[in-house]
Amino acid sequence: MHFRRYFYKAFEAGDPRAAVMLSHIKKLYKVEEASRIAGDSHEERLARRLTESSPILDDIEDWIQQHEPTEPPKTPLGKALTYANNQWELLRAIEVDGALEIDNGDVERVLRGPAMGRRNWLFAGSDEGGERTAIIMTVLETAARQEGLDLRAYLHDVLLRISAGISVSRLDDLLPENWVEPQPAA
Repeated sequence: MHFRRYFYKAFEAGDPRAAVMLSHIKKLYKVEEASRIAGDSHEERLARRLTESSPILDDIEDWIQQHEPTEPPKTPLGKALTYANNQWELLRAIEVDGALEIDNGDVERVLRGPAMGRRNWLFAGSDEGGERTAIIMTVLETAARQEGLDLRAYLHDVLLRISAGISVSRLDDLLPENWVEPQPAA
């Protein structure tokens, strides 16, 4: 994702050479999309990457090696090439483990909320208050990522059950992955 962003900035700055790299990156994402659509396991995705993505990565590496020595490092394309070269081993890690995602955009979006509120939560009252806030944030983020879960209904029901005095042995029932929405009375 960041790898692409630098080349996109270079393209937007008017350097048409960056379009070559954007085209290669688009091909990598198409391989990932095909894997997702096919429902590939981690092993199958790795095999697909080795046959389809590795040649693209080789082309990208060749292009970087060809252009980096001649491009001034302060230009947008120079910055993209420097970043790409510095991150190259990490990008090629997708050829080692099929469980790795090609980018970390989802993770960064999830972490944005806590990072933005960090200053607000600096004084949670006590260490225990900070720990409770972290637990609540984790449960809410997990719930938000559960497909088909109505977050408002989940939170309403969980708070009602906690205030009614749910037993400690039944707390696991309130976790987002175990929660069953109560049915309205007939």
